[in-house]
Amino acid sequence: MAMQKHLSIRDCHPRAITALGFHSAKREFLTGFEDGVIKWWDLDSGRLSQSASEHSGMVTSLLYWAQTRLVLSSSNDGFLIVWTSGAVVLDKIKLGSPIFSIAINLRRHLLVCGFSKHLSVYPLDEQKASGHMIDLKKKFSDNVHTDIVSCVLCLDSQIYTVGYDRKFIIFDTYQTPEKMCLKVVHCNSHAHEAGITHLLLVREHESTRFLTGSFDGTVGVWSQDGQLIQRLRNFTGVITGICYVAPVKTVWITSGIGHPLLLDPRSGDIDPVDTTRSLFTDEMDVLVMAATNGDIYLWEFDESETASIPDETAEPDDSQNLMKKYEHFLAPESIAESPIGFSKKSHVLNKHLVGMTCRNVLAGHFKTVTALAIIGKECGFNTVYLLSGGWDRRLCVWDLEKCTLIETFSRPEQEQWSELKEVACDGYIMDICYSPKRKEFAYASSDGKIYIRNFSTVSSEMTLVNILIGHEAEVTTVIWHHLIDKWISGSEDGTIRIWSEHGAHCEKVLVTKEVVTCLCIDKVNGCIVAGVQDTIR
Repeated sequence: MAMQKHLSIRDCHPRAITALGFHSAKREFLTGFEDGVIKWWDLDSGRLSQSASEHSGMVTSLLYWAQTRLVLSSSNDGFLIVWTSGAVVLDKIKLGSPIFSIAINLRRHLLVCGFSKHLSVYPLDEQKASGHMIDLKKKFSDNVHTDIVSCVLCLDSQIYTVGYDRKFIIFDTYQTPEKMCLKVVHCNSHAHEAGITHLLLVREHESTRFLTGSFDGTVGVWSQDGQLIQRLRNFTGVITGICYVAPVKTVWITSGIGHPLLLDPRSGDIDPVDTTRSLFTDEMDVLVMAATNGDIYLWEFDESETASIPDETAEPDDSQNLMKKYEHFLAPESIAESPIGFSKKSHVLNKHLVGMTCRNVLAGHFKTVTALAIIGKECGFNTVYLLSGGWDRRLCVWDLEKCTLIETFSRPEQEQWSELKEVACDGYIMDICYSPKRKEFAYASSDGKIYIRNFSTVSSEMTLVNILIGHEAEVTTVIWHHLIDKWISGSEDGTIRIWSEHGAHCEKVLVTKEVVTCLCIDKVNGCIVAGVQDTIR
């Protein structure tokens, strides 16, 4: 799935963002902050539309009430505020206790508020006949939760809540002649190993699912009646955000790293983003793999491991045992293809898969590493170098033989340390390539440019040679064509560009009409091979 950044707003406020909201009628998004300030932003341009500071405490929730085109905000100052157009306060309601979550139940015409150790429900009153937009006198509450009610969702007549007490509770609402009531229809008192911070509804034609995220670093997938379907553990830390993207039917989950993990809510499969880029160096027989946590793993062949694997002369009677023992190293189609034994081809291949061991981990980046390039001894050096770059916008030079970091690029004009001192470009570094002839390296960036620098193990000598400008979107890949001595680049703008040897100008544009994800060169004939979306051209 190809995505393009729509806009980025930096330094929007000196305090932390604690709540987000969206006003669909006016195409505005809202940000609530730690100090009680709320800001309205134009979705298309990113310009600030309005700003208000009515709350005296942290903004905990921002909710758009579509039927009235009003915005509701809650805070730990104990106030609920109803906003109309132009950031004008229509109603300011004192509820007396810090409010941590809010939701509207359209079926019952209720506002649901989560507090510490209790849940309260208020009938909506658009005409303010009771004096406010909610009827405070007809409030009803429940005290099943024993800690902060962190999230509230409504579906039909039911209310779903989670909290820091690890509980996942489903309430039903019903009405008697005297009052409205809440009834607990399901309570899981141990839904997670730690406090629950997120609750998401995923409603599709064929199914309804709820997802919960927690401080324990896992995501729970639940049925509509609160039964656990699946527990997802492919995360590196606390779950910090969950969002459902309806047009592509995909859930985005963040957990303390620089990008989201993608989940198919129907199958429960997570997009495998633990490793992002890999290459093999024949000179050292080492597989280099870059990871999302910023580390680079070096894998080598381990003869002690391969020696323990039975050879091709194994008796057929033992084939099922062998399949069972080594099935986690086989591709699914290999297992389905030969249920009674190994084929010789797949067996030899899996010797190499089984016999690799991670010998070293290179730690120098603090965000996802997306670009790797090997500079071997054939280029005239006395060791094998590795160039790496990634989402932290850093360039690192490694000695692969010694497994040490030699140099990190830093800007010579930055005399004192700052966050920008080791930034090599304005966007993320998406790919990197070395030219042996020119002793230069080029790196592609999400800012739409390609930067060319002299290669050196000394930062001050990594001088900027040229910047290739022409792509209209993120540059995903760049390579050096050794037969015609030209730089080739591919982009999300649906083009492949061929640049002159020194990179001064673009000589030709090949239109692919779809995102170019990777490039390589046929070493014999010089053909350009491109990965375009899900097609090789």
